[in-house]
Amino acid sequence: HTMAGVWDIIVVSGKETTRAVAEEYIGKELDAWVKGPYWLVKKVVSRSSRTYISRDEAVDIASDIIPPEVTERAKITAILRPELGPSGLWQIQHRLARVTRSELGWQEDDRTRFEPDVGASLTGWEIVYPNLIITIDARTGDIVSRTATSGVLLGGGVPEIPLYPKPREQ
Repeated sequence: HTMAGVWDIIVVSGKETTRAVAEEYIGKELDAWVKGPYWLVKKVVSRSSRTYISRDEAVDIASDIIPPEVTERAKITAILRPELGPSGLWQIQHRLARVTRSELGWQEDDRTRFEPDVGASLTGWEIVYPNLIITIDARTGDIVSRTATSGVLLGGGVPEIPLYPKPREQ
């Protein structure tokens, strides 16, 4: 059964060990890229829930309020605003979304902004917004704001990295 999840804070008892002993305990060889050090956990002494939601969870929350066809054509990026620390805000941007208000179907409220500027364009009478930015409270998962804009992430430029990077080769 699961003892802890990503971002959980745990205190364990046990000791550092060799690769051979670790493989003996788990009953199979470790992949070559698993370099160690290796730690045998005797007992999970305490566990406290993580202090904030993961990037994947934030992306799921943001994508739930954007029509699937828009998500399909958008390039999604997500950052944790570093100046706010781990209990700050996730910002998820659906770039190249090219969406109109009617296609979004968002209810206008105190969390919703439509910001046409230089990058927005008109088709007929509707404004097309290239980017959507969803800001999420990293502690609770609540949506703080949703913005249709031609701007980029409020935390800075959009990094050109995959949303789900593959593990580095050792």
